[in-house]
Amino acid sequence: MGAGTDLGVHSSSLPAVPEVENVPGPTQVCKMDLLTFKSKLINHFDIMWKQRRIEWPSRDGSNPAPSPIIEHER
Repeated sequence: MGAGTDLGVHSSSLPAVPEVENVPGPTQVCKMDLLTFKSKLINHFDIMWKQRRIEWPSRDGSNPAPSPIIEHER
């Protein structure tokens, strides 16, 4: 399967995507040891926290206004 013509877009009209080298693919977490998994999970959370992309679920399914983020010194 490749780019189809059903949308009227031909691959020759799309911008070129730069080649990326040495980028790791998906990682199977079921094959990771616990310490590696925890380290990667904490690192991922830290990145998302700094980007303010953490969304806390609510108990009743509503979307309350987000509370201000207070960062503490480490």
